[in-house]
Amino acid sequence: MVINSYLNIQHLKKFLARIGRFSIGLSYFRFCVFFTTIFFMKAGFRGVQPWGDFSPVASFPKPVKTFSSNSYGLIIISKLLNINEKTMFFALNIVLLVVFVSSFYYLIYRKFQLITAKLLVLVFVSSPLFVVMLGNIGRHDLLTITGIIGFLLVNHKIGKIFFLTLGCLGSPEHIAVAFFLYYVGIKVYKFNKFENDAKFAVFFCAAYTLLSSLWIASQTGGGNRFTNILFETGFLKIAARNFLNNFSLEWYSYFGFYWITLTIAIVCLKSVNKFKVITLMLVPLLFNIVMVDKTRDFVIAILPLAILIHKPLFDFVDAKLKSVNKVEFESLVGVFVFLLLIFPSVEVTFEGRPRAPFEWPITKFLENLN
Repeated sequence: MVINSYLNIQHLKKFLARIGRFSIGLSYFRFCVFFTTIFFMKAGFRGVQPWGDFSPVASFPKPVKTFSSNSYGLIIISKLLNINEKTMFFALNIVLLVVFVSSFYYLIYRKFQLITAKLLVLVFVSSPLFVVMLGNIGRHDLLTITGIIGFLLVNHKIGKIFFLTLGCLGSPEHIAVAFFLYYVGIKVYKFNKFENDAKFAVFFCAAYTLLSSLWIASQTGGGNRFTNILFETGFLKIAARNFLNNFSLEWYSYFGFYWITLTIAIVCLKSVNKFKVITLMLVPLLFNIVMVDKTRDFVIAILPLAILIHKPLFDFVDAKLKSVNKVEFESLVGVFVFLLLIFPSVEVTFEGRPRAPFEWPITKFLENLN
């Protein structure tokens, strides 16, 4: 019995080492293509509104009073490209998704050593962030997320301004909240080298949000995302109902596998910072009870802070990996890849239920057969 158990463990180690060896042996381009495809198949995709309603595009530059009046980026792009049909709009968003994700991979490749770059690609495609991007094709989240990640990856001021502008053209409310939490997190951690960038991001996003909100309110008679959530009939009730229906699964969907790494990162903090960091996480966790879009709202708002909290852990792992031998390294990479593959990728949607990965494309396909 003991011998069989030992042999099984040895087989498992060899299996995991093969996974690690295969991953390490791929070129960076093939690595990105392979694992993006794997996690795309795992997460699925879904097109979302605005389907068929192009009144904001038709009335450009005058804004239309909608739930997302401040999200002007896709409207501008659609107007410039003369897109006024839902299939073309969906195709545009697929192209933008491929371009922006490819840009992430390129920026990561330029900024980090090869092994670290590969691990960061894995972190990205296995995270709820990638699930949200694939599950909301056609929504402004793509611009918001690209703006946040691009700002954190580039070093030049002009590049940072470009990505902040892009993010604000997605959802200025989301990106303003995201960088405010990031700035507070930097003050807690005392990461002084990031403070000036964080201050600039907070000021830029707050100024953009205020000025764009004032302009849109003057054109539409008022109304924005927060007033719609707080005062429009039914939204608070829907949000509370969805939370009660799925609260444990909803919380899991915020980080998925990365709840484990987040817990390790917080445990490794100095005692004086543990309470502050947990409070920083707890505030948006509780606030999301009244938000109707659940996973996507939280994931976007918490993104820079989550990266900041993980940074010491990632730095520690990066340093440790350089000191282990080749066999150990392959096994560790294999364990990491295996865990990422077996943990579920979940998004809890506006409807208050987990999004089935391929429900939308299958439904569309069947509709076209009729």
